[in-house]
Amino acid sequence: MEIEFRQGKLEDLPQIMEMIQQAQAYFSAKGINQWQGGYPSQERIRQDIQEKAAWVLRIGEEIVASAAFFTAEEPSYQQIQGAWHTSSPYASIHRMAVREDWKGQGLAGRMLTQLEALAKERGMGVRIDTHRENLSMRRTLEKNGYQYCGIIYLVEPGPEQGQERLAYDYIC
Repeated sequence: MEIEFRQGKLEDLPQIMEMIQQAQAYFSAKGINQWQGGYPSQERIRQDIQEKAAWVLRIGEEIVASAAFFTAEEPSYQQIQGAWHTSSPYASIHRMAVREDWKGQGLAGRMLTQLEALAKERGMGVRIDTHRENLSMRRTLEKNGYQYCGIIYLVEPGPEQGQERLAYDYIC
């Protein structure tokens, strides 16, 4: 199976939102307070696409994974209870999702590897955060060489503002 990695396009928005909604339902069913209250919204994902921050993995005509990749400083990462492993420039990854029927096939790791390559091209490391109870994402990060750094609190306005997240970094 050939996997294409490319920037997200507006025409991908319905498939990306379907994955987001699957993840929201999964988190809700597990009692995990992540991606609830309408976050991330279709408008937020549209903005990621318009800012050229959205990236997807595609197999055939199907978008099977997506994530947002930013090279600007992440305001939520300015203060950490703990310490980053480096103060070097970094890219941040947000809103990563995998289609429900493609989970367990290593696509999250594949997405991370592709985004790490983008960061490395720019001479950057990678920072990412996740909910304490999102055990599958925590396992994916640790399996792919990410190191736990500490706790951050989300500062972006919206339903998740002020919530705790576990922060990880990866040195490319």
